[in-house]
Amino acid sequence: MPAYQPHPSEVTAPAPAKRPTAQGISVFGPGQGQGLPGVTIDRPAGMGGTYQSMAMGGGAQPRGTLVTQERPVESPSSMLGTQPLLDLGRFVPGTMLGQRYRIAGRLGKGGMGEVYRADDLKLGQSVAMKFLPEELSQDTVALTRLINEVKIARSVSHPNVCRVYDIGDIDGINFISMEYVDGEDLGTLLRRIGRLPVDKAVQIARQLCAGMAAAHEKGVLHRDLKPANIMIDGRGAVRIMDFGLAGLAAELAKEGSRAGTPAYMAPEQLQAKGVTPRSDIYALGLVLYEMFTGKPVYRPQSMAELTQLHERPVASMSTIVPEIPETVDRAVMRCLEREPMARHSSVAGFAAALGGQDPLAAAIAAGEIPSPELVAASGGQGTLPMGLAAGVLGVLLVGLLAVAGLNPLVRLYETDRPKNPDVMVEKAQTVLATVKAGLAGGDSAYGYTEERFSPPSTTDQPAQASSASMRFWYRQSPKALVPRVADQALSPTEPPADQSGMNLVVLDAAGRLVRLEVLPMAVKETPKGDGADKPPPPVETTDWKPLLDAAGVPKDGVEKVAPIHTPRVAADSRTAWQWKDDKSGSVVRCEAAALGSRPVAFEVFGTGTDSAADTVETGDQIAAFISGIFLLVLIYGAPLALAMYNLRLGRGDRRGAMRLAAAILAMSLLAWLCKTRLTPDPSLLVLFPKALGDGLLSAALLWLLYIGIEPFIRQAWPQALISWSRLLAGEFKDGLVGRDLLFGTAIGVVWTIVGQVLYAWGGTGPRPLPRSINYQTLSGIKAAAGEMLDSGRAAVLWPLVILLVVPLVRAVAKKLIPVNWVVFIALLLVSAIVLMSQTGRSEDSVGLGITTVVAILLAAGGTYVMSRFGALMIMTAFFTAGVLASFPLTLNLGDRFYTGPAVLGFATIAGLALFGFRNTTARRAMPAGWNI
Repeated sequence: MPAYQPHPSEVTAPAPAKRPTAQGISVFGPGQGQGLPGVTIDRPAGMGGTYQSMAMGGGAQPRGTLVTQERPVESPSSMLGTQPLLDLGRFVPGTMLGQRYRIAGRLGKGGMGEVYRADDLKLGQSVAMKFLPEELSQDTVALTRLINEVKIARSVSHPNVCRVYDIGDIDGINFISMEYVDGEDLGTLLRRIGRLPVDKAVQIARQLCAGMAAAHEKGVLHRDLKPANIMIDGRGAVRIMDFGLAGLAAELAKEGSRAGTPAYMAPEQLQAKGVTPRSDIYALGLVLYEMFTGKPVYRPQSMAELTQLHERPVASMSTIVPEIPETVDRAVMRCLEREPMARHSSVAGFAAALGGQDPLAAAIAAGEIPSPELVAASGGQGTLPMGLAAGVLGVLLVGLLAVAGLNPLVRLYETDRPKNPDVMVEKAQTVLATVKAGLAGGDSAYGYTEERFSPPSTTDQPAQASSASMRFWYRQSPKALVPRVADQALSPTEPPADQSGMNLVVLDAAGRLVRLEVLPMAVKETPKGDGADKPPPPVETTDWKPLLDAAGVPKDGVEKVAPIHTPRVAADSRTAWQWKDDKSGSVVRCEAAALGSRPVAFEVFGTGTDSAADTVETGDQIAAFISGIFLLVLIYGAPLALAMYNLRLGRGDRRGAMRLAAAILAMSLLAWLCKTRLTPDPSLLVLFPKALGDGLLSAALLWLLYIGIEPFIRQAWPQALISWSRLLAGEFKDGLVGRDLLFGTAIGVVWTIVGQVLYAWGGTGPRPLPRSINYQTLSGIKAAAGEMLDSGRAAVLWPLVILLVVPLVRAVAKKLIPVNWVVFIALLLVSAIVLMSQTGRSEDSVGLGITTVVAILLAAGGTYVMSRFGALMIMTAFFTAGVLASFPLTLNLGDRFYTGPAVLGFATIAGLALFGFRNTTARRAMPAGWNI
């Protein structure tokens, strides 16, 4: 039997060689009607129309038997892809073609081709030859289609796909030579025996999945998968044939593609909304449904009826054949979901869902690198028991409240409690008015930051404790305040004060003046000859009292001292004061400078820090340079080398890498838009190309990292990428993705609470300074949303950087060091560094020991999570911990000006957890009130 069945749209209906009986199916062989006996088979109820098929072997039928059946004209046979009776054809048996092929008989005919069985005398084997019909033999369009069929079919090489050998030309007659399959098509088999036994059907289903997966891996969509296009040879092996309507997925995804057999089309294919691999998966589900139950899903009489049938739910297979296993029934029924995104994401995923084997373990045991589709298809559904999922969700939500409740003991913004920005702006403008430096127009900006002091110990002054304080800054400028770098936020020093009229005021959390810098506007010179003989105006004395009062300088105990700091602005006179703070007992210094009689600089040094503290040692600069070079090589050089290696071997997940890079680029641009002050100044337009460039750089880095790392992890540790691969494939509502999102947020909350508890614990050393947050989140919801997106980018980047050590270490140590130990050491270093920076216990021996133990436990837990659950859970934990560390979470939402960002932080973490909870419990019955 050849590996070909013509498409129903190609079929012509020749006059039958013998009129069928009215009560049955007349089965006859070549020469029937000339004395050969026939066999009559009862006609199934409700069937009509004329069709033909090839029954090869089985029962009392001889090989080559032709079957016809009489049906009413209004039958759905054309929608089911059935065909009329064959005639002898234009090449009679025995015809020699090109001194090589001897025709044995015609096997099929359609509007776009005729298929003959022939003996290849040169190779001594049977082949199937497809010829263009005589009326189309000179048609360039038909010939082009025939050539494309060969190109597409030859690109797919797999034992379960019919092989196409070549295209040839004999005396101007074009033909395709292909594999001849001595067997029976699935459609004929099902009509003959009804349905297949469950175990045999599962075996054939796996072979079909293997063949379709091979086609999809090459980007080829079949578009006409049906029982008549599936051959089963005498050994039970499956061949998928007839790629006459196949095409490339990249081209068929566009709307307008509607070729195929209607009864086996997916809804989107029937509506000409484009064809994707999920459309083939729908057709595969229809074929398997018919194979398991013996009944086609759709038997439409017209296109209108078929459209209506697609709107109705399909009964599960187990209601027809109860012995079908639940896993098989559920897997096949998912193929028949009306919405493409609700179906299996890949044929490999469907094959894994059929159960009975672990293809991922089989690939690893064989020493192969499993494909990303196979990895995504492994790992089960990820459905959690309702009690467990609800318990994790409850602990997580209580943990969020605990984080906010502990923040007053940990966070600087809760200990200093800065005033509302509106109040601060008014105070800053008042300060500028006292020195007559306010601007009537121009631009202004403000924000929050902090200052940390580590004063040196001197012989005449005892060592003072380090301290940290929040600061509010306010800037004025005659031109728009636009940072020089796209991803850099406005600050007291960005953009630089390089133009007259730029003013800066810095206030502490209570609104007291800490720093003032004024660049006076240029004074218009007096023209020569006007008042040249007048005496110069008297020199005015600078009045520092308003600024000293604004700074909260005490009335008593203040003494003048020699200034030691150089002002940052031009000045021609300097002065300084010093006093002792009553609360802390530390020495406070205040220095000021004036240009003429006008104050241009004023700054309070709260801990007596001298100018030496502002310098950076040469050794520190060299160390920073060396560490920067190391990180540059590690983060850029190593991924580049690994990516080139994997691309050369053709084993990188390019599709996943492109999707990740596109997501990172989109997040980068959105973050820039959220954090940027949109002004009408044209200089802002210059920043967009820079922002785009930065986004492209981030996307390229993630692309390199993913291409360089992912194949190694997929080979050595594929279970770490299962849910992540599903997420990249668009399976946002997958149960396994939901499970990892739920547990990942819980791990991030627990990590944050552990750090807070270690900080709040007194220890034996000095109390560490309060921890910082990202002060851009205090600037409103818009800026906070930008920082949220940045946290998402970092949450993807840093786990990949940690996983980067896996291929690097294994490249040096080969397989001597297990992957688990490599990841454990990397996580231990990260955990120790982060915990020590967050808790400040590096100088406390007892606290350092406890922090080290906690870091070991966290690294061990992280390694277990990575190996048992996957990278997505770790990324979610990184994101959660990053948001909780960056956002001003507080329980006092009513009296805080940063209520909006706090609510955004709460809502994001809680929403992510609820989303994961909903997906991981979606297949379980939910109690009343849980239907979120």
